[in-house]
Amino acid sequence: MLIEEAFTPFPVLTTERLILRQVVPADAPALFAVKGDRAITRAYAQPPHPSAEITRSWIERLGQSFQRREALFWGLAMIDGGPLIGTGGFWNIDAGSACAELGYELGRDFQGQGLMSEAVRAMLDYGFGRMGLHRVEALPLEENSSSIRLLERLGFRQEGHLRQRIFFDGRRIDQRMYSLLAGEWR
Repeated sequence: MLIEEAFTPFPVLTTERLILRQVVPADAPALFAVKGDRAITRAYAQPPHPSAEITRSWIERLGQSFQRREALFWGLAMIDGGPLIGTGGFWNIDAGSACAELGYELGRDFQGQGLMSEAVRAMLDYGFGRMGLHRVEALPLEENSSSIRLLERLGFRQEGHLRQRIFFDGRRIDQRMYSLLAGEWR
């Protein structure tokens, strides 16, 4: 796996409409609009951030995970400028197995426009190409139909159904397990 090369320097990716760049503490107010929105965070069974300061702490932990080569998460912004509108990337990176988990989130005003599909394609190109990943996994909640549709459109295959895997908001929620192998991408 080409981890060191893939992490140094932080990779900036561009698509037709987006720039994917490193998240920095100054992005906390913009990302708080995403991470503080219960409608968004409920889709991955996390409580919303109660303040921009909590989001800033999350950004700092994200930076530490990057330095330890455990996660590579991008901030998503429109290519013509403006604040971050979401995040996405890889974590639980297992260099020995060339495997990583994929995750993403997008502000409510930007959903339904194909932006996340565009961003995830760029992330997968980077993961399978530059990082040398063999396998990418995703574990959406069963009720997150938008994420499931996105994964299936990109060629991910469902491998499992994890019954009552997550406890959130006083209830047990099923999760699905999806994967995509390097040989299946493009």
